[in-house]
Amino acid sequence: MPTPKPNDLLRRARLRLDSTRSPGEKISRQELADLVALWIFQEKGGRVTPIDDHYIGKLERGVVRWPQEDYRSALRAIFGARTDSELGFYRSRQTDSTQSASLIEHEELEFPTSWQNGIESTTQLWRQDMERRHLLAGAVFGIGSHSSLALRWLTKRTEVISAQGSRQVGTWEIDTIREMTTAFRRFDNRFGGGRGRSTLLCFLNDEVAPLLRDGKYSGNVAKDLFSAVAEITHLAGWMAYDEERHGLAQRYLFQALHFASSSDDEGFGGEILAGMGHQALYLGRPMDAIDLALAAQQSAKRSKIFSLLAESYTLEAHSHAVRGDRRACFSAMALAEQAFDRANPENEPEWIRYFDSAYMSAKFAHCLRDLGAAKEAEPYALRSLDMKQNYVRGRSFNMALLASIYGSCGEVDQACAMGTETIQIMQTLNSRRCHHYIRDVRRSLSQYRSMPVVREFEQASTQAFSAVS
Repeated sequence: MPTPKPNDLLRRARLRLDSTRSPGEKISRQELADLVALWIFQEKGGRVTPIDDHYIGKLERGVVRWPQEDYRSALRAIFGARTDSELGFYRSRQTDSTQSASLIEHEELEFPTSWQNGIESTTQLWRQDMERRHLLAGAVFGIGSHSSLALRWLTKRTEVISAQGSRQVGTWEIDTIREMTTAFRRFDNRFGGGRGRSTLLCFLNDEVAPLLRDGKYSGNVAKDLFSAVAEITHLAGWMAYDEERHGLAQRYLFQALHFASSSDDEGFGGEILAGMGHQALYLGRPMDAIDLALAAQQSAKRSKIFSLLAESYTLEAHSHAVRGDRRACFSAMALAEQAFDRANPENEPEWIRYFDSAYMSAKFAHCLRDLGAAKEAEPYALRSLDMKQNYVRGRSFNMALLASIYGSCGEVDQACAMGTETIQIMQTLNSRRCHHYIRDVRRSLSQYRSMPVVREFEQASTQAFSAVS
């Protein structure tokens, strides 16, 4: 494939755009993405469109020459351009071919209709992710699909799985998948989703896919195999989410949920639904997150996993907070505390053990901050740092949360000190979500930009993330 020609017109337009900040400081790719998202939100009746600095980078590098109409309209308005060509956008045969390929990726959002179909679509996704990552990385997040998915989960039927392949599958193969999932999960928490996902893809394609396609399994072995595959596919999706490849992550989570359904793994299906809810909320879709939280609560109750129930109530609470519904938020927070008091981590699955008092405190801090009660959020944010040391990424997120709360409370020196310490930790991670949390800190300090300590923090954060912004 020929090297794309950079879109210098668009890049020069961005660098000319006045950022209304320090003299000579130009607007970053992420800030331009935020402006595009805001314009679409305002012009399209509150519709949220996921776009980030990675996509702006693809536009400037010429990887994408003809973005969708909403993006083109927003960029024309932002830069005052009369035509698309003024910003270096044009159609070509290659453009049409790429768009046709993107339509193929949209079809993968369809929930598989059988366990056989699930194997085919999931192993195809793994293979395409390895072979065509440049295409799948730009897969569009499917808006409006979560409610129907939650309904499909709640009305699922038990499947009879019986594969008669040439390779006998037993507990050794299933234990291998689970051990690898544990190892990759630990690596993900320590270094971020961008570091280990390519290695995980190799394992999925080289080891797991042949078991599914060519294996001989039925009964409890089949269900254990599908349950293990659900967990590792979910992890691959979570890594993609951490890279902010939201369309790709969504496809992995869809496939993981089908494997959980086929294996009758009620509890882990609820965990996947909760993960989808977190992603929906991250992308500014609280109503979708509430639908998914309610479905996850039903799974948690049926499986009697009270940490999962607490997590799903916490997700519901945060979604209500984003919508500004204080009463519903506080009601869900109370239910989360009640469920958490009933949890016994020693008797619950390994995959939910990350949900402890520190994790719940962080989510409660998010709720209160988003409701405008930053001072009340501060003690929760402080408690969120009393967490296990191996969750390096989570700790950095909680530190950034505390820094943003300090900023909202006017505690500028503490906010900048905590923010600077957070940046130092985040530089050891390959997680694009780090940028999101640091932007929260910067926004909380925006009214104090004239202060030298704030300018120093902003300069440090810009330098730290300049390689990918």
